[in-house]
Amino acid sequence: MLPYRTLDDSIAGTITTFADVTRLKRAETALRENERLLKDIIDGSPSPIFLKDLQGRFLTINKRLEGMLGMSRDRLKGMTDYDLFPTEHADLFREHDRQVAQTRRPVDVEEVADLPDGHHVFLASKFPLVDSAGRLYGVGAISHDITARKQAEELARRYATLCAYPRTPSTCAD
Repeated sequence: MLPYRTLDDSIAGTITTFADVTRLKRAETALRENERLLKDIIDGSPSPIFLKDLQGRFLTINKRLEGMLGMSRDRLKGMTDYDLFPTEHADLFREHDRQVAQTRRPVDVEEVADLPDGHHVFLASKFPLVDSAGRLYGVGAISHDITARKQAEELARRYATLCAYPRTPSTCAD
Protein backbone atom coordinates (compact mmCIF):
# COMPACT_ATOMS: atom_id res chain seq x y z
CA MET A 1 0.00 0.00 0.00
CA LEU A 2 1.42 3.40 -1.04
CA PRO A 3 0.21 6.93 -0.25
CA TYR A 4 -1.33 8.91 -3.10
CA ARG A 5 -0.18 12.55 -2.83
CA THR A 6 -1.59 15.70 -4.35
CA LEU A 7 0.51 18.47 -5.95
CA ASP A 8 0.91 20.18 -2.60
CA ASP A 9 2.27 16.87 -1.18
CA SER A 10 -0.72 16.17 1.05
CA ILE A 11 -1.99 12.60 1.19
CA ALA A 12 -5.21 12.23 -0.75
CA GLY A 13 -5.54 8.48 -0.44
CA THR A 14 -3.69 5.22 -0.91
CA ILE A 15 -2.82 3.09 -3.85
CA THR A 16 -3.20 -0.62 -3.32
CA THR A 17 -2.28 -3.35 -5.76
CA PHE A 18 -3.35 -6.96 -5.65
CA ALA A 19 -2.07 -10.00 -7.46
CA ASP A 20 -4.04 -13.16 -7.89
CA VAL A 21 -1.70 -15.94 -6.74
CA THR A 22 -4.27 -18.73 -6.95
CA ARG A 23 -2.53 -20.43 -9.89
CA LEU A 24 0.84 -20.17 -8.18
CA LYS A 25 -0.52 -21.70 -4.98
CA ARG A 26 -2.16 -24.53 -6.93
CA ALA A 27 1.11 -25.21 -8.77
CA GLU A 28 3.04 -25.27 -5.47
CA THR A 29 0.52 -27.70 -3.98
CA ALA A 30 0.69 -29.96 -7.05
CA LEU A 31 4.50 -29.92 -6.91
CA ARG A 32 4.51 -30.90 -3.22
CA GLU A 33 2.03 -33.72 -3.94
CA ASN A 34 4.15 -35.04 -6.83
CA GLU A 35 7.30 -34.90 -4.69
CA ARG A 36 5.51 -36.84 -1.93
CA LEU A 37 4.26 -39.47 -4.41
CA LEU A 38 7.74 -39.95 -5.84
CA LYS A 39 9.23 -40.25 -2.34
CA ASP A 40 6.52 -42.77 -1.41
CA ILE A 41 7.37 -44.88 -4.48
CA ILE A 42 11.13 -44.73 -3.89
CA ASP A 43 10.94 -45.42 -0.16
CA GLY A 44 8.24 -48.06 -0.58
CA SER A 45 10.38 -50.14 -2.91
CA PRO A 46 11.87 -53.29 -1.41
CA SER A 47 14.80 -52.86 -3.81
CA PRO A 48 17.74 -50.56 -3.12
CA ILE A 49 17.54 -47.34 -5.16
CA PHE A 50 20.12 -44.59 -5.54
CA LEU A 51 20.84 -41.49 -7.62
CA LYS A 52 24.36 -40.14 -8.26
CA ASP A 53 25.70 -37.06 -10.01
CA LEU A 54 28.17 -37.31 -12.91
CA GLN A 55 31.12 -37.24 -10.51
CA GLY A 56 29.75 -40.34 -8.78
CA ARG A 57 28.57 -38.53 -5.64
CA PHE A 58 25.37 -39.86 -4.12
CA LEU A 59 22.44 -37.46 -4.46
CA THR A 60 20.00 -39.65 -2.55
CA ILE A 61 19.16 -43.23 -1.64
CA ASN A 62 15.96 -44.91 -0.55
CA LYS A 63 15.07 -46.33 2.87
CA ARG A 64 15.91 -49.89 1.80
CA LEU A 65 19.47 -48.88 0.92
CA GLU A 66 19.74 -46.82 4.11
CA GLY A 67 19.00 -50.01 6.05
CA MET A 68 21.42 -52.13 4.05
CA LEU A 69 24.27 -49.62 4.42
CA GLY A 70 23.42 -48.67 7.99
CA MET A 71 23.66 -45.03 6.97
CA SER A 72 21.13 -42.23 6.46
CA ARG A 73 20.69 -40.59 3.07
CA ASP A 74 21.70 -37.26 4.60
CA ARG A 75 25.00 -38.72 5.80
CA LEU A 76 25.63 -40.48 2.48
CA LYS A 77 24.87 -37.43 0.33
CA GLY A 78 28.05 -36.28 -1.41
CA MET A 79 29.95 -39.50 -0.71
CA THR A 80 31.17 -41.77 -3.52
CA ASP A 81 31.49 -45.52 -3.94
CA TYR A 82 35.15 -45.13 -2.95
CA ASP A 83 34.04 -43.90 0.48
CA LEU A 84 32.01 -47.08 1.02
CA PHE A 85 33.56 -50.00 -0.83
CA PRO A 86 36.95 -51.53 -1.67
CA THR A 87 38.63 -49.93 -4.69
CA GLU A 88 38.09 -52.91 -7.00
CA HIS A 89 34.33 -52.84 -6.38
CA ALA A 90 34.10 -49.04 -6.57
CA ASP A 91 36.04 -49.06 -9.87
CA LEU A 92 33.54 -51.49 -11.37
CA PHE A 93 30.54 -49.47 -10.10
CA ARG A 94 32.02 -46.28 -11.60
CA GLU A 95 32.73 -48.03 -14.92
CA HIS A 96 29.08 -49.11 -15.14
CA ASP A 97 27.98 -45.55 -14.28
CA ARG A 98 30.29 -44.13 -16.99
CA GLN A 99 28.88 -46.57 -19.52
CA VAL A 100 25.37 -45.30 -18.82
CA ALA A 101 26.50 -41.66 -18.93
CA GLN A 102 28.41 -42.08 -22.20
CA THR A 103 25.72 -44.02 -24.05
CA ARG A 104 22.74 -42.38 -22.34
CA ARG A 105 21.19 -45.84 -22.33
CA PRO A 106 20.13 -48.04 -19.43
CA VAL A 107 22.13 -51.16 -18.62
CA ASP A 108 21.53 -54.23 -16.47
CA VAL A 109 24.70 -55.37 -14.72
CA GLU A 110 25.64 -57.72 -11.91
CA GLU A 111 27.46 -56.01 -9.06
CA VAL A 112 28.74 -57.41 -5.77
CA ALA A 113 29.01 -55.57 -2.48
CA ASP A 114 30.07 -56.50 1.02
CA LEU A 115 27.59 -54.77 3.31
CA PRO A 116 27.31 -54.78 7.11
CA ASP A 117 25.01 -57.84 6.93
CA GLY A 118 27.26 -59.80 4.55
CA HIS A 119 28.11 -60.40 0.91
CA HIS A 120 25.45 -59.49 -1.67
CA VAL A 121 25.06 -59.92 -5.41
CA PHE A 122 22.82 -57.38 -7.15
CA LEU A 123 21.29 -57.13 -10.58
CA ALA A 124 21.48 -53.36 -11.01
CA SER A 125 19.31 -51.63 -13.58
CA LYS A 126 21.21 -48.39 -14.15
CA PHE A 127 19.77 -45.52 -16.16
CA PRO A 128 20.66 -41.94 -17.17
CA LEU A 129 19.23 -38.98 -15.26
CA VAL A 130 18.30 -36.13 -17.61
CA ASP A 131 16.90 -32.70 -16.67
CA SER A 132 13.98 -30.92 -18.36
CA ALA A 133 16.38 -29.31 -20.88
CA GLY A 134 17.73 -32.72 -21.90
CA ARG A 135 21.05 -32.34 -20.08
CA LEU A 136 22.51 -35.41 -18.45
CA TYR A 137 23.12 -34.77 -14.75
CA GLY A 138 23.63 -38.21 -13.27
CA VAL A 139 22.97 -41.94 -13.08
CA GLY A 140 20.28 -43.75 -11.15
CA ALA A 141 19.83 -47.40 -10.29
CA ILE A 142 17.28 -49.82 -8.99
CA SER A 143 19.06 -52.93 -7.75
CA HIS A 144 17.62 -56.33 -7.07
CA ASP A 145 19.33 -58.52 -4.49
CA ILE A 146 19.94 -61.84 -6.28
CA THR A 147 22.26 -63.28 -3.64
CA ALA A 148 19.98 -66.22 -2.77
CA ARG A 149 19.46 -67.04 -6.45
CA LYS A 150 23.23 -67.00 -7.10
CA GLN A 151 23.83 -69.26 -4.08
CA ALA A 152 21.18 -71.71 -5.33
CA GLU A 153 22.74 -71.72 -8.81
CA GLU A 154 26.16 -72.43 -7.31
CA LEU A 155 24.77 -75.33 -5.22
CA ALA A 156 23.03 -76.76 -8.29
CA ARG A 157 26.25 -76.47 -10.32
CA ARG A 158 28.26 -78.21 -7.60
CA TYR A 159 25.68 -80.96 -7.26
CA ALA A 160 25.58 -81.49 -11.03
CA THR A 161 29.37 -81.72 -11.14
CA LEU A 162 29.51 -84.03 -8.15
CA CYS A 163 26.79 -86.31 -9.47
CA ALA A 164 27.94 -86.47 -13.09
CA TYR A 165 28.30 -89.99 -14.54
CA PRO A 166 29.73 -92.32 -13.51
CA ARG A 167 27.93 -91.95 -10.20
CA THR A 168 29.34 -93.18 -6.99
CA PRO A 169 26.75 -94.41 -4.53
CA SER A 170 28.36 -92.62 -1.62
CA THR A 171 28.11 -89.12 -3.15
CA CYS A 172 24.74 -88.95 -4.90
CA ALA A 173 21.27 -90.27 -4.31
CA ASP A 174 19.21 -91.53 -7.23
